[in-house]
Amino acid sequence: MIGETLQCKVGDLELYLEQTSSKPLVCNFYGIAPNYKIHGHYSTTASTGANSIKATKQGKFTIFLNDGNSYELLFPQVFIKGTTMGKRLFCFKKMFAVIDRNNNLSAIINLNPDEKGYFASFFSSKQKTPPDTIK
Repeated sequence: MIGETLQCKVGDLELYLEQTSSKPLVCNFYGIAPNYKIHGHYSTTASTGANSIKATKQGKFTIFLNDGNSYELLFPQVFIKGTTMGKRLFCFKKMFAVIDRNNNLSAIINLNPDEKGYFASFFSSKQKTPPDTIK
């Protein structure tokens, strides 16, 4: 519901969230802790299969440290398999990025880099690395 809010405390972080749109679902947030502040917004999209869920968070998440540095985060895709039967698997896919615009630096972390697509798995052997591998 638009205008729905949540206020909570996680450790030293005081967090405030508000839903500002319903289609697409958008949540704005602000948090303050002794050594840092966070703020931004995100929208979550998800698709479901017979035994899986793929979800992606899009938006802006920025951390402001008390020393003046700030970092923007880009979230990876989440994949959950085994939602109705079989062994449950929760893993991150695609990429995760940390961007430091003040110093013109970025770190891109490729998650599950050797993942084989649905059709490729029929024609080649299983993936060589576990799904929680990063490069």
